[in-house]
Amino acid sequence: MRRPILASLLMIGLAITLVVGATAAWFTGSATVGEHEFQAGTLKIMVTGSAFDVANMAPGNDPAVEYVTVKNTGSLDLLLKAALIDDETTENGLKDALHLAVTLNPEDYPQGYHGLELYGSAEKTIFDQPLAEFARVDNFDTWLIDNLPLAPGSTAVYKLEVSLPQSTGNSYQGKSYKANLRFDAVQMGGI
Repeated sequence: MRRPILASLLMIGLAITLVVGATAAWFTGSATVGEHEFQAGTLKIMVTGSAFDVANMAPGNDPAVEYVTVKNTGSLDLLLKAALIDDETTENGLKDALHLAVTLNPEDYPQGYHGLELYGSAEKTIFDQPLAEFARVDNFDTWLIDNLPLAPGSTAVYKLEVSLPQSTGNSYQGKSYKANLRFDAVQMGGI
């Protein structure tokens, strides 16, 4: 008889504890810190320049010259990759004979550098080899100086010189080459 009474008293005590504990109040408070917003950056470039249109090239003649500017109009640092995309509708037999020289920020840029935030060194030769070698380049270092990114708002000016070397043989007479120069922007750290 003692056990059921003791068990009943324990149950009643437990019930009272639960009721009192559930109704007890603790002081609390809260605060917020501003409205947080996240926005992804942008990777955009603007390329300006003219395409080459050269007829009657002869070995040893002065090179054909064009200028291309690439401006980072996005909000993220970027690396540039350039590629020649061969025109599949032409034979492109002259590709192996042509020579390409690329200079970053050439001193003789006809438009001048007024108002441009330039990228890299002045008059820096970054490529001077057969054009076919450039067409095979698939890395980012070709267009960078000391692995520096093209910062937002900065512009890189490239002088492109294409020539037919004096040593070009007769087998290239009448041949041609046609391609598009494509620039790709890659987020710094994204390679």
